[in-house]
Amino acid sequence: MMLEATAELQPLVVGALLIWAGCLKVFSAGSRQVAARSALSLLLRQTEAVHIIFRLLGCAELAIGLLALLPPHHPWEVLLAAGLGTMFVTYVLWALTRAPERPCGCLGGHEAPISWRTLVRGVVLVSVAAAGSTAHQFWLAALLDKPWLLSMAVLEGALLVRLSPELDRVWVAPPAFLRTRWGPSGKPDCATAVVPLPETEEQLRRSTAFKTLRQFLRSEALDYWRDGCWRFFSFKAEYDGRAATAVFAVPLHRRGASTLAAVLDEVENRVLLETSPTDTHGRDGARTRGPAPLLPSAGRGK
Repeated sequence: MMLEATAELQPLVVGALLIWAGCLKVFSAGSRQVAARSALSLLLRQTEAVHIIFRLLGCAELAIGLLALLPPHHPWEVLLAAGLGTMFVTYVLWALTRAPERPCGCLGGHEAPISWRTLVRGVVLVSVAAAGSTAHQFWLAALLDKPWLLSMAVLEGALLVRLSPELDRVWVAPPAFLRTRWGPSGKPDCATAVVPLPETEEQLRRSTAFKTLRQFLRSEALDYWRDGCWRFFSFKAEYDGRAATAVFAVPLHRRGASTLAAVLDEVENRVLLETSPTDTHGRDGARTRGPAPLLPSAGRGK
């Protein structure tokens, strides 16, 4: 009896989760950037195609979520959700082996590297949807008959939130500085610190280097990677009529350090323009250069 009552609640949990994820994919202002940086971009090389598939997936989540939430109850509605969840689990398994540092893009405008929690969340979604297909009445009728089921819904929702690494920085993550490991010298060890990607991206967009070179950028971030105490971002760019790549190096936990940047000619492989480090008065500048190394490596930047 307990299991049967719990099963009748599952369309509510499944529907709410899918509508939440779908709304973030379809309506979030940052969804295009998340799609471009997600593991999905490795499957579809065309940026616009990735964005279209991302939005279509969000629309599918919205449609299935609404079917699960609205009366009357039909088992096939949550079975559709189970099928979608199975596709999600397959995608996460692939991404864990091919691009574990990239976000899965599962929650639209929020980002976090794919992890075992992302996989477990998918398995839970499939299990919950499969259980909901055995329900015999609409979830609202079940709640009216057994109000205590609401507490079960809250617990399941809390579990799904806990299994969502994208939400860590919203509700449980301490400030980045507090997550820094301390080295033997007594100074923060920025090379091993846990620094969420959105924090670094926000730091990049606030930097003078980004504002100085923004006029030359022709895309959102195409790729990003981390090397020691630096996180790098690359953009498609154009300078003086030349096709180029702009690369930004953002320091992690380095007080007083500037974000560095350079624009690299794609044909001649030389630096066309680079920003200079902030001087003692806090001013950044930009200057043209000939052939030179693009940016300092993490080892040289320490």
